[in-house]
Formats: sequence, structure tokens, C-alpha cells
Amino acid sequence: MKRRDFIKITAGGVAALALGSGLAPVFRRSEAYGAVGDATNFFLDIMEVEHEMVDGKLVYSWAYAVKESGVQVPSLPGPTLFVRQGSPVNVTLTNTMSDRPTGEAHGFAIFGKNGPIVQSAPLAAGQSTQFTIPGNLAPGTYMYEDWVNPPVGRVLGLHGVLVVMPAAPAGSPYELYPDTAPPVPGWTPYGILPNGHPVRELFNDLGQTAHFPGEPWLPSRQVIWVFSEVDPFFNELASTELIDAGDFQRNFLPQYFTVNGRSGYFSAEDHTHDTTHVHVDFNQPLSYILSGEMESALVGKVGQPILIRNVHVGLDTHSPHTHANHCYCVAVDGEVQDLNIDSNGFPVNGNPRNLGLWWWDTWTMLPGDRKDVLYPMMMPPDIPLETIERIRAGAWHPQLNPNGTQEYMVFDPNDTDGSSIEPLNVGHPPAAPTEFTHLAYPMHSHQEISQTAAGGNYPMGLIIHIMFTGLAPGV
Repeated sequence: MKRRDFIKITAGGVAALALGSGLAPVFRRSEAYGAVGDATNFFLDIMEVEHEMVDGKLVYSWAYAVKESGVQVPSLPGPTLFVRQGSPVNVTLTNTMSDRPTGEAHGFAIFGKNGPIVQSAPLAAGQSTQFTIPGNLAPGTYMYEDWVNPPVGRVLGLHGVLVVMPAAPAGSPYELYPDTAPPVPGWTPYGILPNGHPVRELFNDLGQTAHFPGEPWLPSRQVIWVFSEVDPFFNELASTELIDAGDFQRNFLPQYFTVNGRSGYFSAEDHTHDTTHVHVDFNQPLSYILSGEMESALVGKVGQPILIRNVHVGLDTHSPHTHANHCYCVAVDGEVQDLNIDSNGFPVNGNPRNLGLWWWDTWTMLPGDRKDVLYPMMMPPDIPLETIERIRAGAWHPQLNPNGTQEYMVFDPNDTDGSSIEPLNVGHPPAAPTEFTHLAYPMHSHQEISQTAAGGNYPMGLIIHIMFTGLAPGV
């Protein structure tokens, strides 16, 4: 492979300047936050990068990049774009690659069930074009991808997620993080739905009923899970040759399985020790978060529900499986679940979208699938009732150990009010029986090979942590 000065995307998803340049990693921010883009002219580049796998292997890849102060900042997946419903976004797309095989081109597209919603012109190396993401898209989760020579560009890195957030009612704007309430009662990620709609009823119940104690769903409490795979052979081949799409699909043999471009420890671990959230201003026409800045882990207190936006950009089939809680499926491929049954008790038109809310701990993700599920953050059912009562009495105290690298929960079975908690042990795992880590559970795929990397390294594949850090008020 010809070694040019590519930007390296580390195993943790962070961009670092050119291989061999001797420069320190750049573009790493102290915490995830949403940079506000210029909705009148948002610049997006297509570029070559080297993507570090969980075992340290570097693979040639393609990526979308934003411009920050004139500097290209690649993101793999591409930057998650949060746009406000009703606000069109004008995009300038440039293919900044060079020395590419004759006939190779790339682009940008968003597809709906009836065809392309947005589709750029095909761009050869050095070319640029402009297009508009329309403001009439319904609230929900969309995938954007390279539409030229599909699915090669998408699988090799040119993909990302567009989230359309419903416009807040006049006089009731979104609160900035840490938000304490939705814009108005009855609010959902899809706006205000009709009375009796199952998704509306679910979100109405959160934090308001005995079966869902705690807090309502807050717009900042959402994560993106982008599933994909990497076959290093084709990544290497793409560095010098034009790949035949048919050959690519017939012979694709993945060795790495990723969530948000990461796997193993780098996808699973929460690196901020903070409640799951996105730092974006949903009142702005456009905000974005780079992949390396959005945590994949589900972190929060019992009673702090989290929306998971699942998108599958690869070629394999995955079956994400959550421990501790079942999830509610609230939208599939852009359609909000509804309850619409005929006189015989069958869904109207045989459409499973009319069967109401699905409650599952495992769901299937085929290539191109989009599924929004709500993880309710209910008290895990395997916790003994006696333990729950002691937790409610205050014997659960999340803290960071002195070096700030591991969050611990201190729990003394004889302590009912939390007054006799001793200092935390800095070791890991904890040395004393009265100290243990947060209540941690996994999300992993039931597609067994996806839990490995490089032909067998386990569990270095598609896995994510779910961490309960205490009890929300009222639980």
C-alpha cells in the first residue's frame, strides 16, 4: 500500500494527524459536544484515512470530514448531523482524494422507502458539488451514504447518521443540557403524536407512572449505534484499485465488527463517567457530533430512559441483545410504530408497523436497517428486593476513584442510611467485599462471530456496556 500522509483515526475513534509526521493526536476534545454548523452552507469533504482496529492494525479507509477553522476533521462513521425539522440544510460536498483509479467516484445520498430523498452528483477526485437536505423530512433517524458503486463506499467508511428532531413549539424551546424536562408534556422524539398513539402513551408514562418511576425522556438522552464490519483485504485493495461491487459482495469476509467505528474495549467502555447525553442545541438548524466524541455506552440512573438509534451500514446480519432491560421498539426504517388492527385482529395491510410497540431484548439488524428503541433504564430484575431497599435507603454511592479512571459503587449490606461508607479502594477490581463497580451489563450481538476480532480475539468485537449509576428521584 502506498503510504501517503493520511489522517489516522485511532481505535478510540479520534482523528490524529498524518502517519509518520511525528505530530501528536489532535481534534480530541475533553468531552462530547455538538458543534454548530452553518445551515446556509455546511461543508463536508470525502477523504482517505487510516483506521486503527482494536488490535492495532491500520486499515486504509474512506471517511466524511467536516471543516473546523479550515482544518479537515474526519469522522468514521461520518459526523452525526442533528437538524431541526423545517430547516433545510445546504451542503457543499468535495472529494478531496487524489491519485485515484480511473473511473472511481463518490457521493452522498439519503434513501427513503420510495427511493432517494437526497442524491448528490458523482464526484471524481478533486470535484465539488452542492445540494440541499430538505426541511420537510419527518422527525426520525436517517442514514446517509456514498451511493456510487454501492455498497463499496458505504462499507469502506462513507456513511453516517442524520437525526431530524421535531421543531419545538413556539414559546417552548428545547432546554440545553442538562435539560430537566421535554419542551412540552406529551413530547416524543417524533413530535406530539395523536391521543391514544402507543408511542405517545409510552413517552407520557415515563417518569409519571408507578411502572415507570423516575424522569421523563429528555431529548439529550439518546445514543447512536452504527453497526458495520471490516474486511482488511478489500480495504487494502481499495487503496490502489477500483473495486467491483459484485466481487465485493460475494467475497466479503469480515474480521472486525464495529459499533460507531470501534470495537471491544473502545466501543464498550464509557470514557466520561457521565450520564448518557448529547451536547447539542436542538433549537439550532444544524448541529453535529463527531463519531469519536459520542459515547456508545448506556449510562444513567434507574428511571432515566435512553433512546437508541440503531443503523446498520455493513453487509452482515446482527442481532443486538441488551441485558438488564427489554427495549421498546418505537420506529422502524423511519416509520413510527402504531396500533392499527382490523376486525379479525390482524394488522392492517399485514404491516407489522401496525402491531403497536414491540417489547424485546434482541432485534435483528439487516444491512440498511434503521430501528429506534427505547431502553427504559428500569431496575434490573435480577437485583434482590432486599438489595433494592438498601439502595433506596442510600447505600449506593457512585464516585470516581482518586485517579479518575474507574467509577465505583460503595455498598455496605449493614448500612441503611449511607453514613458508614468507607473511602473507596483505588484498586480494580475492588479489594473489599463492601465495594463494587457500578451495576454493569452488556449489549452484545447474538451473531456469535461478531464478538471477535481478527479471527478469534474475544470479546473484542461488537459489544457495549450498560451501566446503572444510582436511582433517579422518585425511584
